[in-house]
Formats: sequence, structure tokens, C-alpha cells
Amino acid sequence: MNGNFFKVILYGPGENILKLQDSVHANKIDLKKYDLNDRQYKLLEILSQNNENITNKEYKELFEVSRSTAARDLRRLVELNLIQKYEISGKEVIYSIK
Repeated sequence: MNGNFFKVILYGPGENILKLQDSVHANKIDLKKYDLNDRQYKLLEILSQNNENITNKEYKELFEVSRSTAARDLRRLVELNLIQKYEISGKEVIYSIK
């Protein structure tokens, strides 16, 4: 090669590309049908992008809401199967994306 060029080889799924596309599309969820509030949308975005966990206390502080509002928002997301609830020890509970 001459000039300012270089070659990149990307290895991927090859003939299995259609199977990969189907699995990616199967995991997409239309959140509009759940009638979530802005806090719940933002939480799902944060958890999915950063692969983090959150507690009720952290949710309360992050969105500046009461403990009962935080609990209600998180409980709704668990009921909709959008996040998972894990009891760590005693009263300590964390929530993470499904």
C-alpha cells in the first residue's frame, strides 16, 4: 500500500448475522406502553448504560423524592419485570436492570 491508508479486518458472526440481528431485536422493549414517569425512564437509562445497581436510598437522593415515592417507582418497575430486586441482607435491597 502506498499513501496514508491502512487495512482493518473485523471478524464477526459471518453467516450467523441474521441470527444475531434477530436476538438483538428480540431484546428491545417498547417502554412507551408502560406509562412510566420521567424518573423511571431515566433510571432505566442509567442502569442499562452503566450496568449498575441502585438502592431505594440512592434513588431517593438521585431524584430528590420521598422514600415512599422512591419505593413506589421501584416497585412498579419490578412489577413490570423491567428491573430485578435483590435482597442483600436484612433490610438492604438493591435493584438492577434485567
